[in-house]
Amino acid sequence: MSFPRKIYEFLKKGSEAYGKWDYEVSMNIIRNPKRLLIIIFILLLILLIMFIRGEL
Repeated sequence: MSFPRKIYEFLKKGSEAYGKWDYEVSMNIIRNPKRLLIIIFILLLILLIMFIRGEL
């Protein structure tokens, strides 16, 4: 196998591992009601600040 092909395979496996990890973390947040409420609260704060500043 050539050197560029080895680099390609290495980067491909790395991106697949990152995708699996990212999906696992996202599902962990969605399944946990406490974490989901924290995310929703932060989103509402951002929207409120944008509305107050007139950017929404």
